[in-house]
Amino acid sequence: MEAAAATPGQVAQSPAGVWWTAFLRTLYESQLRLRSVLKLPRACLDVQHGCLHLPAGTDKRRAGQTYRLSPDTLEALGEIRGEGQEATNQHPLFAWPEEKTGRPRSGLEACYAAILARAGVPIGTDPFNKIRRTARAHLAGQATWVPTVNEIAN
Repeated sequence: MEAAAATPGQVAQSPAGVWWTAFLRTLYESQLRLRSVLKLPRACLDVQHGCLHLPAGTDKRRAGQTYRLSPDTLEALGEIRGEGQEATNQHPLFAWPEEKTGRPRSGLEACYAAILARAGVPIGTDPFNKIRRTARAHLAGQATWVPTVNEIAN
């Protein structure tokens, strides 16, 4: 997580390092698709019970899901959740600025590529999906060569 935490600048109203740490931890622990995580409203985070509640229809399965999050991830999420008091529970948990490039996530992908480069990890194709596949492989006890989120960030 060091490379993510060292990301300079701001994302929405959070320091970029804080935002990226929370974002990558959430991607890894929930195993959700990138699009699903980016659509999560703040109301999905239940800090009291340590869970992320995914509303039905948010991901491909169309079923509601609940994911238990680690204390480190909850702490990171708490740091970005408190930013911007004008944000309501319906605002995205992971606000990403609008892009005018014609490619909706080009800035997000470029920032993540820079994090991977700082960590010395090859970028390859669809690096966000690699996080998801790695988490699933670890849960199944079949870890592959794909680096874990901690390896990516170090």
